[in-house]
Amino acid sequence: MAVGMTFQDISAVLAEINKAATGQEPTSDIIDTSSFVSVAEATLRTGYDNLLNAISQVFTRTIFAVRPYRAQMLGLEKDGSAWGNHVRKINYFDSDPIKDTTYSLPDDGTVGTEAGGDSVDQWIVERPKVLQTNYYGQSNYSRMYTRGLIQLNAAFQGPDQLAEFWSGMGTHMANQIEQDRENLARLLVVNRMAGTPSTSPSSVIYLLDEYNAETGLELTATTVFQPSNFPDFARFAFARINDVSDMLRSRTINWHQNWAISGTNYNFMRHTPYDRQHLYLSSRLQRQIGARVLADTFNSGMLKYRDLELVPYWQTPDERETVQVKPITTTIAGEAKAMATNVGLANIVGVLFDDDAIGYTPIDSQVLATPVNARSRYINFWYHYGWRWYNDFTENAVLFLLTSADVTAPTAAAAASLKSSTVKEAAPAAK
Repeated sequence: MAVGMTFQDISAVLAEINKAATGQEPTSDIIDTSSFVSVAEATLRTGYDNLLNAISQVFTRTIFAVRPYRAQMLGLEKDGSAWGNHVRKINYFDSDPIKDTTYSLPDDGTVGTEAGGDSVDQWIVERPKVLQTNYYGQSNYSRMYTRGLIQLNAAFQGPDQLAEFWSGMGTHMANQIEQDRENLARLLVVNRMAGTPSTSPSSVIYLLDEYNAETGLELTATTVFQPSNFPDFARFAFARINDVSDMLRSRTINWHQNWAISGTNYNFMRHTPYDRQHLYLSSRLQRQIGARVLADTFNSGMLKYRDLELVPYWQTPDERETVQVKPITTTIAGEAKAMATNVGLANIVGVLFDDDAIGYTPIDSQVLATPVNARSRYINFWYHYGWRWYNDFTENAVLFLLTSADVTAPTAAAAASLKSSTVKEAAPAAK
C-alpha cells in the first residue's frame, strides 16, 4: 500500500470513482480485497470514457484539498465570501462634528442673525463621503500528467495497485500545486513590502537607525550582530515591533496610503485589532534571537506574537533577506501603476500587516482527462487551477528594515522621502 494510504482510504477513493462512473453507490460494501476487486471490475466495465471522467471528478475534489507539502504563508488564503467582501469595498469617511445648538438658543428665540421666532433648521444635509475601491488580479495555471493505459488497467486490479496509482498521480501534482500557491503568496508579500516605501514612507521602520539615534551608537548592519551588541538591539527591535502592533489597534489615517482624487482628499481611517494582524519575520534573525538572547536573558513571553510566521527567505534562498521587484502599487489618485524600475530591499526584518492588506482565494480548480490515444495507448490528465489575489495599499502594513540605506528607491526624489527622522547621519568625509 502506498505510504499514507490505508485500505480504508483507498477503498473510499474507489467508492467515489465508482459512484461518479455509474451514478450510484457501489452495489456491495468494500470490506476486503475480494469486494474491492469486485467493485473495481464493475467500475472498469463502465468504459474508459466514464472511468476517466470519474477519476477526473474525484481528483478535482481531493487534489486541491489534500496537501502533503504545506505551503508557507497560508494565512493569506481567503474563502470566497471574504474575497467577495474585499474585491468591491465601500469605504466610509469621517465628517466633522456639528455644533449642538441645544444650549445656545438666546432668550428671544434667535440663533445668530435669525429673527426672533424663527426655527432652527433641522433639515440641513450632510452627505456621507463614500468611495468604492476595487482590488483584483488573477493568476491561472495548467499542468499535465501522462499515464499509460496499461497502468490504468493495472490500478484496478487490487487496493495496493490503485493506491500506488493514486499516490503517484496525486502526491507529486499536489506538491507542485502547493508550491505554486506558496510562490504566489510570497510574491504578494514582496510586492506589498516593495511598494510601501513609495506609497506610505512613514510605514517603513528602520530599526537600527532608531536604535543608534536613541543610544548614540553608530552600529552597522554588520557590527550589530557582534556578541556585545546583539542582545540589547534585539530587545529594542522587538519592543519596537510590539509597540507598532499596539499602535495599529488605534483608528487613524497612519500606516497606509491615503488618496486625493480630483482635488478631494480621501483619508482612510483604519484600525487593525490583534486578531487581524499578521506578523511575518525573517527566520534567520528569529533563530539568532532564540539561540543568543532568549535562552540567556529574555522572557519568552516578550517574543510571542499574534499569527507569527517565520519566513526562511523572502524571494530567493540565495539572498534570504533581500528582494528585487517592480511592484504594482496604487497612486494617490487611486490608479494601479507598475513601477518602471526595480525596488530593492535589504536586511528585511519583517512585515506586520492587516488581514485585508494582502490575500488570495482559489478559483477554477479542475482536472480533466483526454480520450485514450489509440496509437500509443496513453491518457493525459490536465490540471487547471488559479487564484484571484489583491494587494490593498490603503490597509495597514508596516515594513521593518535595519537602515534607510536598505532601500533602493526608483527615483532620487523617492529616495529622499525615505529618510527616517531618526537616522544618525555619518560625518562628512575629510577632504
